[in-house]
Amino acid sequence: MKKRWLLLILFICLSLILLTVNADTEPSFRSIKVWSEEPAGKHTFFLSSVDISITEVRFETASSMISARMIVESLGEKPSSLPYVSNVYKYLAIGKFGIDTDDIKNRKVVFRIEKGWVLNNSGKDMIKSYTYTTKWEETLTGFVDEDDTYYYYESVPDTFSYFAILGEKKVEKTAVENTSSTNTKNEIIDTSTNTTIAAVSDNFIIRLLEENKMLFIYAGIAIVAMVVLIIGFSIVNAFLSGEGISNIKEARDFIEAELSEGLSKKEVKTHLLAAGWTKKIVSALVDSEHLPPELEQKIKNYIETQRRAGRYDEEIKKTLLKQKWSSDTVESLMK
Repeated sequence: MKKRWLLLILFICLSLILLTVNADTEPSFRSIKVWSEEPAGKHTFFLSSVDISITEVRFETASSMISARMIVESLGEKPSSLPYVSNVYKYLAIGKFGIDTDDIKNRKVVFRIEKGWVLNNSGKDMIKSYTYTTKWEETLTGFVDEDDTYYYYESVPDTFSYFAILGEKKVEKTAVENTSSTNTKNEIIDTSTNTTIAAVSDNFIIRLLEENKMLFIYAGIAIVAMVVLIIGFSIVNAFLSGEGISNIKEARDFIEAELSEGLSKKEVKTHLLAAGWTKKIVSALVDSEHLPPELEQKIKNYIETQRRAGRYDEEIKKTLLKQKWSSDTVESLMK
């Protein structure tokens, strides 16, 4: 009887470990740069966080930026939607809001990589970087500097998206000799050993299942019940708390702040849905929101400034539309 209870406790503990495995993954870190109003030209985003491998993002825009922002995030692990890349040092993401992709040129990303990792996994001249659009594509990468802890590299990506830093694996050089018979022998030994281990494991599992059939059934039911309860509690808690947005008033403040930073309603809805709000509530809140008064005044001031500088209304309108403001909003503010 004791044996059965011990096995049951073991399975419950195992299920809890599997459910909380995400707590052991490397956390993500994020840095944000906001440009309230910036003329066309060169722009630089310096990052000082020791937890983010990217230290600098540089780019140029042909048009001015209004309420634009850039987010650089160090991802704790590879996003599940992306294909596997071998020998990766870090996965990162570079996101932009209020900056038209076609308006950007001369992108450059400076990143650093620990010397210890390079020594153990690759080589100083074997570091590469990739960006992801529909697939991973290698970017032009070159060594630029070093200090006591890091090597520094500059990458020239074609887009701002997911960004992977990796190193080519070292190839160990061995003396040339006739090893065909040795290799064959090793393969036979390895195959035999693996087959033996697999057979022992299979027999043990079959015997264990036969001897404790009902116990496994009860343990499975208990695990499923625990999973359902934990997931249910998480969903309810996320809905009630909104991941930090605890009530409707805070949700409206959150929406107003996002719109003030130049995000579209679609992007705001995505953030609220990710925070646990239902689609119905999100639609009701976001679609009822109007442009915040202070942002409306800021855009009006911009329009007046541009008019006094001699720009035509059509040029001003084109710039605002490039910044993702709706045509209805632009038309009403330019009257």
